[in-house]
Amino acid sequence: MAFFFLLKVCVLFGQEEWINLDLSDLLTDKVQAVYPIMNEQSGYFATFIKSDDEIIGFYNDDKQTLLTTLKIKLPFNFLDVFIGSTYDGANFTLFFSDSSETKHSCIKVDFATNRYAIIEAITIINKKERVISYIEMNASLHLITVSKKASLLHRKTLKLDGSVNEATYDLSRETFETDNGLPLTFDALLFGKKSQNAFQTINTNVPNSLEQTSAVTKIYQNEKQIRLTNNSYQKKTYILDLDCNTNAYKLSTVENQNFDKKNTKSNANSFILDEWFFDTYSTTDGITLNIYDANTKQLNKTLTIIPGDSIAFKNTPIIHDSGTSNPIRDLEKTSRFVRKVNNSNVGVAAYALKDKYIVTLGATHKRPNLGLVVVGAFIGGFAGAALFSTFDAYGRTQSTHIQCLFDTDFNHVTGALPKNGFDLINAFLLEQNLKYSRTQTVFKYHDTYIWGYYKKAEKSYRFHQFNSFEE
Repeated sequence: MAFFFLLKVCVLFGQEEWINLDLSDLLTDKVQAVYPIMNEQSGYFATFIKSDDEIIGFYNDDKQTLLTTLKIKLPFNFLDVFIGSTYDGANFTLFFSDSSETKHSCIKVDFATNRYAIIEAITIINKKERVISYIEMNASLHLITVSKKASLLHRKTLKLDGSVNEATYDLSRETFETDNGLPLTFDALLFGKKSQNAFQTINTNVPNSLEQTSAVTKIYQNEKQIRLTNNSYQKKTYILDLDCNTNAYKLSTVENQNFDKKNTKSNANSFILDEWFFDTYSTTDGITLNIYDANTKQLNKTLTIIPGDSIAFKNTPIIHDSGTSNPIRDLEKTSRFVRKVNNSNVGVAAYALKDKYIVTLGATHKRPNLGLVVVGAFIGGFAGAALFSTFDAYGRTQSTHIQCLFDTDFNHVTGALPKNGFDLINAFLLEQNLKYSRTQTVFKYHDTYIWGYYKKAEKSYRFHQFNSFEE
C-alpha cells in the first residue's frame, strides 16, 4: 500500500527522493541553516549544515553517492550571515558577514583531504561604499558596491583562497537624471529615492513573483555578465551591463514611450528575459505593457488594459492574493484592477516554459523590503537562499495580478497555464503537510528542482527532486 501511495505522489508531483543525509551521530545541536552548493559542471554536490557552534559538510558525487563528511568547529562569535561561496573541484570556500555587512570571514574546505581552515577577518569593503548585491556566478562570488555620493561602481570577486580582486567601473562621464532633467550621481540614482522594495537579485531561469520583479533596482545574473536595471524614475529605464572578464561596461536606456510628466499619479517598471525587454506603465487611465527586443530596442508588441474594458490576453481571472491561508478572490471589474495596480508597486514578470512565455502583470501591496532573505535562522544572499526566497514569495505572494500565456512571438495562447516546478513543489508540500518544515531550501540541478528540509524526528536532512514542468 505504501508503495502505491509513493508511486501516486511521484506521478502527481513529478518528484522522487534525491539525497537523505543522516545527522544522528554528527550534529550535537539543532539545525540552524543549510548551505547547498552545486558544481554545475561536474554535478558533484556539497551540503553544509550549521548548528550553533559547528558546521557539518557532506560531499556527494554526480550519482548522489556520499563520498565524505567533515565536521567544522566554529570559533566563538563567528560571523553567521552566509553571503555565498566559490568552489573548484573538491575545494569550497564559504563566505560570511555580520548583519551590518561591515565585517567578513571565510571557511576554506578541502573534501579531498578532509581539512578546513578559517580566516576570521577579510577586508572587503570600506565605509565609503554601499552594498548593492552578492552574485554567485560561474563558481565565483561577486560583491557589487557603489561609492557614496559618486558614480563609481565596484565589483569585488571573492576568491577560493580568501583573497579579493576588485574591478572599478567609472560611470562619472555617464548621464543620470530625474524625470525633470536634474543630474544625479549613480549612487543617488540607486539610493536617493526611498522604496519599500529597492533591490532584488533576479534569476530568470525560474518563475519570479511580483515581489521580486516590482523592485526598483534589479540585478540579473547569467553566465557571461551581471546586468543591473533601475526604474527609480519613470521617464526611462537604465540598463548597465558589467563584463566580468574584460572589466568593461555598457550603459543603455529605454525611453518610456507612454511617459507624461502631467500624470502625477503613475507607476513604471520593467523586466528582462533573454532577448526581451518588458516595460510597464500605469496611470488612472490604464496599464500599458510594451515588449521590446532587448538588443535593438525595437518595439515588438503593445498590450493595454483600459478601465471598463475586458482583457483579451489574460489566461486567469484578475486575482487578489493576500498571502494568507485563503489567498485568492476574483476582482471582476477592470477599473478596480487598474486602480489597485496604480496605487501599489507595479511590476511585470516573465518566464519561458518549453515553447511558451508566461507573463504576470500587476502590482504588489506595500510591505517590508525583501532585499535580505530570511531562511531558517540566517540572513544571506547566496544562491540557495535567493532561490528559496523566490520560491517562497511565489507560493505566498501579496499582489493583485493577471497571468498570460503567449507563444514565442507574443501572440496570446488560450487555455490553462502549464504547471512549473514551483507549482509541483507547492502541491507536494500541501499534500504531504510539509509547507512549514524546518530549514527548507530550493535550488536547481540541471533541468530539475531540488527541495530540501530538516526532518527532526529522524535527525536527517532530506532532498526531493522535481521536474521543471508538468509532464
